[in-house]
Amino acid sequence: MAWNGGVSLAVWMGGAAVEFDCARRAKAGPETVREGDERIERSVYAALLDAFDRRLVVDIISGASAGGLNGALLSAAMWHGKRLDPKFLRDQWLDIGNFSLLLQPVSQSKPKSIMQGGVFYDGLVNMFNVLCSPKGDGGANELEGDQGRKLGAEEALLDVQVTTIEGEQRGFVDEWGHELVAREHRTPVKFRVKQDFDDAEALARAARASASFPGAFEPEEIVGGAATLAGFSDGRPRWAIDGGLLENAPIRQAIDLIPLRPASGKVKRYLCYVNAAPPSRKAPGFDKEGPTLREVLGHVVNLPRDGRFIVGAVAGRASGRTAGAGGPAGCGRDPRSPRQRAFATSLDPFRSAGRSGARALGVGCATGAESPLPRA
Repeated sequence: MAWNGGVSLAVWMGGAAVEFDCARRAKAGPETVREGDERIERSVYAALLDAFDRRLVVDIISGASAGGLNGALLSAAMWHGKRLDPKFLRDQWLDIGNFSLLLQPVSQSKPKSIMQGGVFYDGLVNMFNVLCSPKGDGGANELEGDQGRKLGAEEALLDVQVTTIEGEQRGFVDEWGHELVAREHRTPVKFRVKQDFDDAEALARAARASASFPGAFEPEEIVGGAATLAGFSDGRPRWAIDGGLLENAPIRQAIDLIPLRPASGKVKRYLCYVNAAPPSRKAPGFDKEGPTLREVLGHVVNLPRDGRFIVGAVAGRASGRTAGAGGPAGCGRDPRSPRQRAFATSLDPFRSAGRSGARALGVGCATGAESPLPRA
């Protein structure tokens, strides 16, 4: 699963994380959520899994910016056997996103940003502390779930993309022994085992750095557990900003993790790309006089962030072709019965109705078609 960046979309992506969490927990049966004083049963996902005799497993998460933050929240809940309750997440965002607390005080004569990254970081630490606390602790009973069958911890690999300002030097020696030096600014903070997900501060620091849009928040120093998980072991200070600046659609990164998650049985693997505002075809926008200065400057700012989506899209399409030709273990022909396929087809109008807003792009292991990435 690859989560697109966009700090302004952080709250929307929190809702998407809640839905994915509800869907992956549905194998334990229907559950209830609170809406004010009312308790509402959520049974749609459980009914769908029962109808198709399937269960949903989320085992790889790669995210940038707002996607990195919410991907970290989802994976932390999974590793600790919790659920992402919508009320809990909503209340947290109301506190963390409170502009009256986030904005730099007027007494600050030379602010490094519009908002206070330290305040944002402290709020994230509190949130992750609740998610990472042992069951029964943390003061958030709504995170324990109320389904008939209790789910234990579920493992997922997590990569949170950050952009280091200075970058890491890489040397390349040519045929004549001369070294060419380049810098790699794209850095994933890699969470792999339970111990990594017990470190609430490392999760919060990686999420805060990944969501540090320049100007909105000051850069975040990568230290402590986050530095270790980013591969920084020399003790040298490093500062990071928005992970989406250079890797806003970390699709290829998610694909690269698939070999680390082999299937023990027959599965159908999907690559899901979560994007609240996916690009669509547009008519040519410039007249014969060409773009204006304002339009050029806009593209200069946005191209590094948006231009690399094609890399992930091509990687996703290639992955679908390889899988269709007998790629990752467990992939093969569609195992559904004719009745199940007919039922799935009947859901298409409902799926299409939601495509005007948020969309997810998926590639199934059993497909190898020449068509672009199918939307799901």
